[in-house]
Amino acid sequence: WAETYLRRSRWDDAEAIYRELVAAGRQADGRSVGLATDLNGLGNVARNRGRLQQAEQLYGEALAVLEVLAPNSLITATTLNGLGAVLRDSDDGARAEAYHRRAEALCHALAPQSLLMANIQQSLGNLLIRRSEIAAAERAYGQALALYERLAPDSLGIATSLTGLAVGARRLRRVRHIDEPLL
Repeated sequence: WAETYLRRSRWDDAEAIYRELVAAGRQADGRSVGLATDLNGLGNVARNRGRLQQAEQLYGEALAVLEVLAPNSLITATTLNGLGAVLRDSDDGARAEAYHRRAEALCHALAPQSLLMANIQQSLGNLLIRRSEIAAAERAYGQALALYERLAPDSLGIATSLTGLAVGARRLRRVRHIDEPLL
């Protein structure tokens, strides 16, 4: 239920369940992929609530487990991407990019045509647009958009990618001092 509550932005409910799952996982064995997955979920809740230091700690703990038990897995790529997003939101762009790039490389090797890759490209686009690297951001958003259109045509990811592309076009227009409309 925790994942369902997370998707529905029911933070209190998701957090309560993830906390129970993490406590049980720590008590049972303290180092399992299941525990790392639950730490990831709790990190997602913390990030969505703006508790960036807590989210970074939770993702970091999950990553430490995964790098031992499942270093070349999609859950590791997911964790790397989440950690990158937290660092981006904490204005640590260099470390954020390093984690996003690791996630991208891992996902490229395992599932290059997946929604996870779309999410990673979206995250990269968000980081690059923040750093005013417009051309690189547009490439990342374009790759994300292509994957979302093919794999999840009714998803919010399409709108988010289009928004990123529009922001990039608007910033590019300012940089080049172009006055004509975008469309």
